[in-house]
Amino acid sequence: MLSLDFEDGSFDNVVDSGLFHIFTDKDRPVYAREVARVLASGGRYLMLCFSEKEPTDWGGPRRVTKEEIEKTFSPAFRINYIKETTFATRIHASGGKAYLTSATKF
Repeated sequence: MLSLDFEDGSFDNVVDSGLFHIFTDKDRPVYAREVARVLASGGRYLMLCFSEKEPTDWGGPRRVTKEEIEKTFSPAFRINYIKETTFATRIHASGGKAYLTSATKF
């Protein structure tokens, strides 16, 4: 995902369900630039990732804040919304705490 084998502007939409939160701080901006590169102008990015409100007592990936999402994607995207939601997991009966993000490429 840090070096996609697609032409620039190949997609109208990109969906990320549980990927962004596994990247290191160093790789997150690389990922965001690569997503922006393969999206057409006006293309939409949708993401579901664990939030910092998710307890860490069970391990799992590093949690993400709204501010991190905004900082990572705002250079190339208009953030439409970042909503609190839940993420289906085998660990939780009622889901893990997450953010659902919608962003549009400039």
